[in-house]
Amino acid sequence: EAWGGGAGPPSVVDLHQGSISYKDKFVLLQKLMDFKNLTFTDEQIAAYNSVRDSVHQKARELFEAPGLKAEMSFFSHINSTKAAQNTHDEYWHPHIDTEQYSTFAVTSILYLNEHTTEYDGGAFRFADDDQAAKEPLGGPPGGAWSAVQPKQGRIVMFSSGRENVHHVEPVTAGVRMGLTMAFTCSQAKADSVLAWDGGPGSAALEMEE
Repeated sequence: EAWGGGAGPPSVVDLHQGSISYKDKFVLLQKLMDFKNLTFTDEQIAAYNSVRDSVHQKARELFEAPGLKAEMSFFSHINSTKAAQNTHDEYWHPHIDTEQYSTFAVTSILYLNEHTTEYDGGAFRFADDDQAAKEPLGGPPGGAWSAVQPKQGRIVMFSSGRENVHHVEPVTAGVRMGLTMAFTCSQAKADSVLAWDGGPGSAALEMEE
């Protein structure tokens, strides 16, 4: 929140793109950091890339997919004190990742802060039967769902298609923080995500062209 923060509950920071939620839009992260006189340290840059590389390798091993490539990654925080301002803020609806991001093959989320001490709610739920799985396709709500409780340092990883309909329960207190990392089989998509070395990101570079 000290850096920016969207008008609604969810806010996003994409280091590769160089964007951050700010009120009702995305702005350039570098401009906000310059305004607040903030910089990333070498240790922070190395830690982020080490985590992303480690999760990438684990995804290749778990899914027996040596050709799996890293693509979109972003930090998110869900603030329980904010009300949804539009449908994009309603993060709790069941959905299928490939319906929004067609190139996703594997999705992962790393929980960054401690459940129950820093926030309540926010469990990750997977559809367990046909009724639950049909909800994002226009079916009635209900059915059976299993829950993965958030825990600092825990990684949830799953294939991104219709076999894994899921949603996040509302965060009822505090702020839930996570790092989402997606992986793809598309070389073109992987190539479009710039490596991050602490620089301003692809959005800032596009504006300079």
